Amino acid sequence: MPEASAEEFGVVAGKLHPTGVNLISRDWQQSELQIIDAAVARISQVLGSARAVQIATGGVRMERTPEGGGLTYGFWILPWWKRIVLGDPEFQQDPAWRGQVAEVHELGHAWDPQRSPVWVRVFNGAGRIVNAMSAFVAEEPGPTCYGGLMGPDCHFARVPREEWAESVAAYVFPEYTEWLRANLPAERDAGLRPKHKAFVEKQIEAVRKMVANDESQRA
Repeated sequence: MPEASAEEFGVVAGKLHPTGVNLISRDWQQSELQIIDAAVARISQVLGSARAVQIATGGVRMERTPEGGGLTYGFWILPWWKRIVLGDPEFQQDPAWRGQVAEVHELGHAWDPQRSPVWVRVFNGAGRIVNAMSAFVAEEPGPTCYGGLMGPDCHFARVPREEWAESVAAYVFPEYTEWLRANLPAERDAGLRPKHKAFVEKQIEAVRKMVANDESQRA
């Protein structure tokens, strides 16, 4: 796949800037920039604005490495530590739009530590949002096997941080769990259930109020 030209990189970087998403390196393929652009546009639409994404995550840097891993470094004594690392595992998915889901999942991870005290971020622990979600949803299954579904054929332990990130991804992309149900037998019960959906909506409403307060102060 061809690498993006400087012009193509500049166009996407400029579109991302109001959301607080900044691309660290320039060695992105054109298709990868398209995935990032589409994913950030989708979550911006769901949250209500580009400014809402910036407030929710506090701004985040995106880095590409061949191995990727979908890692989010939420601890940021130094600004460049607060970043999302993406690579081939995230971008080379079938169907390709699942790369957008992976990116929004990582933005969900960045959202939680933004509301967390420094000692939680140091040890990469669950923040206030994740802890509140666990209390709110109680025993209700998460949306996917990786996100706490705990189905009979799921092979992942229930990890609240991943349950939150998968809930964000499933809310932003309803077609995600539809695809999982249709294509992966272990995910036949995948879906964003009422309590999880209500909790995500509560966090979105909180961010929208922050945006409104910010705009009123700027006026």
